[in-house]
Amino acid sequence: MSPRLEGYQNPTSRQLFGADVETWVRDQLRDQGYNVELETDWQAPYDLDMAGMPVEVKAAKRRQRQVRPGYYSDEYRWNVGNLEDGDYLLALVAEDDKGQRYLFLALSWAAYGRQGISITSHPDKYSGRLAGYLGNYTIIDELKERRNV
Repeated sequence: MSPRLEGYQNPTSRQLFGADVETWVRDQLRDQGYNVELETDWQAPYDLDMAGMPVEVKAAKRRQRQVRPGYYSDEYRWNVGNLEDGDYLLALVAEDDKGQRYLFLALSWAAYGRQGISITSHPDKYSGRLAGYLGNYTIIDELKERRNV
């Protein structure tokens, strides 16, 4: 079990999914050569620490949203209304029905003033505003330079 869930008697499936995704993002970033650790305090404002740079992880699974009566469309939605303003890395993870995960790496400003961020197609077919962030590890170097880390 994730260190962030220690002390929870019966974590919900959503909490277990979130903790698993946090560990997965840590491992993905480590595979790219970054020094990343999980925040063990569940009250910490961020999920991961990348050598002094905070990383907030958000996870989403496909769901059906009603577009109009009788018509539904796929959606992956991340709730970001509780995020703090600041300069940090935002890791948005979409998990499809087959369990394949897709990592969107964005600067925190992508969430400012929003309650939610969503994409409305499968992540590997998505071509909207966030498409350039899919697997874009170069954003980390941009943020490190900005933060002088």
